[in-house]
Amino acid sequence: MQISARHGLLIIRRGKGLKHREIPLVQEAREPLNVYFTYREHLAEQWCERAAVRGENVASWSRWPDGHLFLGQRGPLAERGIREIIAKLGQAAKLASPLGPHDLRHTFAKALLDPAAYGLDRPPMPLPAIQQLLGHADIATTTIYTRVSADDLARMMGTV
Repeated sequence: MQISARHGLLIIRRGKGLKHREIPLVQEAREPLNVYFTYREHLAEQWCERAAVRGENVASWSRWPDGHLFLGQRGPLAERGIREIIAKLGQAAKLASPLGPHDLRHTFAKALLDPAAYGLDRPPMPLPAIQQLLGHADIATTTIYTRVSADDLARMMGTV
């Protein structure tokens, strides 16, 4: 990840299908990530100290800044841990159905296509740009993520 006051870029080295892609970060995400980076650097120091006390080699995943970005209590945060965190956030928000990572992808895509539905004051993003951000090879896959509901259509037509 590369972050400055004027620019932010999330670099995904091995995404789904081992694809590499780069995603620009909105300004609102940069400050919290910088705070997390300070915390993550501190975690790396703790893992290093723990390994030294035990006489072990420092695990490559724990190093900063080249190791895994997100760590759990026992090591790299795995898919299951991420699912549990997102599910707990959904429960805390009192959502009717369980929340998962794919729900966040769908919401992200729909917010790019129809920002007004999410209270965002910016123009809709073209479908090919959304396709690139989601990392889809086929734009037909992107259209699945951006399907609009009957309520969405009514709002867009100004009937609600």
